[in-house]
Amino acid sequence: MLQGSVEAQMTVILKGLAHCLTDYLTVTLTHMRPETWWDDLVLPCLSYQQAQRVKQRCVCNLKSLDLAALLRVLDENWWDIANKMSLPGEGRHYLKELQSVRNRWAHVGAGEDLSGYVYRDFDTVQRLVNILAPDDALGTEIENLKNLTLRPGAPPAALAPQAEHAPICPDEPAPPPDPVGVFKPGDLVMLRSDPAQIVAILSRLPGRPEDRYEVLHNGQRQSFYASQLLAVTGSPEENAESVSAERFQAALTAAQVVHPGASSLFSLNAARIDFIPYQFRPVIKFIRSDCPRLLIADSVGVGKTIEAGLILRELAARASLESVLIICPKPLVAEQKWLSEMKRFSERFEHLDSRSLQLLLDDYREQGDLDPKKSRVIVPYSILDSKLYEGETGRFRRAGLKDVTPPPSFDLVIVDEAHHIRNTATCRHKAVSYFCKNAKAVLFLTATPLQLGNDDLFVLLNTLRPDWVPDKATFAAMAEPNPYVNQAVNAVRGAAGDWRPQALSALEKAKATPWGRAVFDSDPHYRRSVQVLQAESCADHDRVGLITALEALHTFSPLISRTRRR
Repeated sequence: MLQGSVEAQMTVILKGLAHCLTDYLTVTLTHMRPETWWDDLVLPCLSYQQAQRVKQRCVCNLKSLDLAALLRVLDENWWDIANKMSLPGEGRHYLKELQSVRNRWAHVGAGEDLSGYVYRDFDTVQRLVNILAPDDALGTEIENLKNLTLRPGAPPAALAPQAEHAPICPDEPAPPPDPVGVFKPGDLVMLRSDPAQIVAILSRLPGRPEDRYEVLHNGQRQSFYASQLLAVTGSPEENAESVSAERFQAALTAAQVVHPGASSLFSLNAARIDFIPYQFRPVIKFIRSDCPRLLIADSVGVGKTIEAGLILRELAARASLESVLIICPKPLVAEQKWLSEMKRFSERFEHLDSRSLQLLLDDYREQGDLDPKKSRVIVPYSILDSKLYEGETGRFRRAGLKDVTPPPSFDLVIVDEAHHIRNTATCRHKAVSYFCKNAKAVLFLTATPLQLGNDDLFVLLNTLRPDWVPDKATFAAMAEPNPYVNQAVNAVRGAAGDWRPQALSALEKAKATPWGRAVFDSDPHYRRSVQVLQAESCADHDRVGLITALEALHTFSPLISRTRRR
């Protein structure tokens, strides 16, 4: 497959994707806003340049938008569409990656070789198409092209380039590839993941980087890569290898490092601080969350900055944490609070003013990546104004933050005193929401959210997790059982008089709410709490465990970590 033909095929696939998005968005957006979908759901999502082209051409339908604009419209409306159409959360990751795919192939240089991206980019397009339009013929066409790239003689790299490996000395022979068994039809093999499962090879499917084999597994034909299979040379007991306790412990440690679990922390003793055990509670909740986004609402003086630093170090220990953005009030920048606190965690940050942030974004527009020299930055709320977010017009026109395509994606965004963004009409809120929406992990810190009104708390949670709290109606329904849950927690914690009947009565009231009727019956925390409260007696250790179970019933518990001072 020559480079020219690869580019031609990718062009055809991306054009097919544009048609798929046009059909999907036309049906979905018109269903959401039958009369005003174009003005409400399309025009506000376009960048300045895209909006100007639409205005000049008098366009009023999606068929006239290019792929970049269609991807942007889908991205801006993703949470509303996902909630209504029950789209899986990973779909947005594919969408974000597709914005980079489109830019890569739209701006390929004359001598640039993109063969290393072919398989991955085909696969990304196919995954999004399968989510939006599983019956579309485009998915089958992409599958055929993916198989072509795996044939011998096709461009060698089926995946995007990874980190560079150590170079091989020209005087030394190249190391032989890992020997992977070559099986023949009829051979008995066992699954590496479950050696007790013995299956028969039906056929071999040659490909790169390794062959696949069709086997008869559980009465069905299934395919496995060669590295997933092992030759059967005896019973599982005969194939077992005896190892020493030290080697077994080393293997467990290696597995824990490669695949970090949620039951242990890697950031212990990772900073020059005297931490208090409760400061690891937000860290544990953060790594166990289905989505790495959390609002820390501790009382003043509990140590929210230390908790944020521990989360930062935990993420850095588990995966590559290349870029971090901290947003805080200007007085904290002047006092260098975050700068000095992060030094205690061996993290070097840099303060950015308005001009420095603009230069960082300008470099990102040109390079497509954040400057590694400015990978950890601190910015004040005061520079998140209309000049930055909306851009400048007139003689010195400059595109705004909202027009950057694809948007910059920080590995972690920390927003200190997050209650400053509760006014949704300000550019401060829009800019913070923009950074959070495109970040891989987000942390909000504030000491006052539970003293704010419900509207302000809704804004914070909606900005943090729009998939969890999409609108005020959902927020109100979720919040309704919480006062009764708090009554039950207080009764159990106080353990005064007839505390068990009081707690049980409060739980029954919580369950009687619309949200409680829909959720509590299937919640194991609720069932366990009722079981303990209805028992003839309750030991102290059971009561302490009951408090934890009741706190987990709080509908915003997965989103909020709250520690109060005594």
